[in-house]
Amino acid sequence: MKRSFVSLLLVAILMVIASAGRQPVARAEEANRKVTVTNIYGYQDADGFFSYYHIVGSVYNGADMAVNNIELALTAKDAEGKTLLRDYSGNPVESITINPILWTLEPGQASPFAYSFSLDNGQPQTFDVKLINYETTAARETQVEVQHGQMVTGDDGMLYITGELVNLSETRLDIKGLAGAALDEDNNVVAANTYEAGAGYLAPAGDARGNDRIPFRFRLTGPAPTAETWAVYVDASPAQAEEVLPLELSEPYTYVDAEGSVHVVGSVTNQAEDTIELYLLAGLYAEDGTVLDAEVINLPYALQPGQSVPYSLNSFSGVDSVAGQSDKIARTKVWVTTAMVNNNYEYVSLNTEIDQQVQADSVWSFSGEVTNNSDKTLSWATVVVALYDQRGQLLATYDTDIYGETGLIEPQSTTAYTLDLNVPLDLDPAKVTVKTLVQGMVN
Repeated sequence: MKRSFVSLLLVAILMVIASAGRQPVARAEEANRKVTVTNIYGYQDADGFFSYYHIVGSVYNGADMAVNNIELALTAKDAEGKTLLRDYSGNPVESITINPILWTLEPGQASPFAYSFSLDNGQPQTFDVKLINYETTAARETQVEVQHGQMVTGDDGMLYITGELVNLSETRLDIKGLAGAALDEDNNVVAANTYEAGAGYLAPAGDARGNDRIPFRFRLTGPAPTAETWAVYVDASPAQAEEVLPLELSEPYTYVDAEGSVHVVGSVTNQAEDTIELYLLAGLYAEDGTVLDAEVINLPYALQPGQSVPYSLNSFSGVDSVAGQSDKIARTKVWVTTAMVNNNYEYVSLNTEIDQQVQADSVWSFSGEVTNNSDKTLSWATVVVALYDQRGQLLATYDTDIYGETGLIEPQSTTAYTLDLNVPLDLDPAKVTVKTLVQGMVN
């Protein structure tokens, strides 16, 4: 499988030479307009339980100005000429209006599109995608490059594209859209999707925190037997610099559990005078700098001023689904991708009681109770369990939300919690300290 490092310019060149898709019969629109549909491809996914048909392809902007709000008309019919498409109410419709994954295309830029529908109503014999409309807009100058990328096929039949977006300009860039595609030997799109993990902005080149290069992951539905290489498409816009909130991240700890799943844990400290909600992004890197995977989480609890809490990222599907990928992990990095001041809500700190734990080889189970000893009614509470070694190094952590009998947690009421935690291999319980944290949000 080829590995490709593509810039926006290369993506545009690749899409110019794209041609029509494969069987079943699909008619690509003739390239007689400035904005054109350059290839169409259809396939049935490999899911053995849910059967869906996927129609993908590419739209190219050959105009000398930027365009947005591109509308495409998609049709799909069975052998008898009956439509297979349905509206939101389940009623048959002759066509459906879809958009490319990217909203804005600069001159010479392309974007894939992707649409899927259930095969409950039949198998498509013909399908088509035609350009309906688009609008012109002001062009934007950006310098974004994709580096340290790869495409691998998972044991689950999915295709995973990972890499880094790198800002080469001196201006902050907001990422408005990000698309990934698998390409055949003729550079036709044969699978496509929007990104599954990534960030919403890139700091200016040379950023001291390293936020000028951010990892990403795409998960494309397979199979794609003709896929030879891949491409990444970026919709970015110059933006004003924003205030950097004072947040401190510990050095992350990465481990593999007994089931072969990768986990990244660490702590984040709020050094501001405001309550902060934030998103964290982790990237897993090979020795040569290749991005093996990326994952993002919304921290499940708001950080109070001066508060330090543990976090965990646990869904690295691009590594977990490909045998041998976790063995290549050489380093891990974690970013704060979004941090928002939110002083509109009130939180209370609580404690767990009657804690019990059952320690199996790979999964430790915790249970206990939380009493709302405040005078506030809570919408819910988040219970965090964290394991530390004798030096205070965080080894594993996980969280769960709890609710009262009627949904709300009333003052002086007691609520039970249970939590399962996948721990590192060969973890010695005698050398582990367990700590719990509970934070409730006032209703």
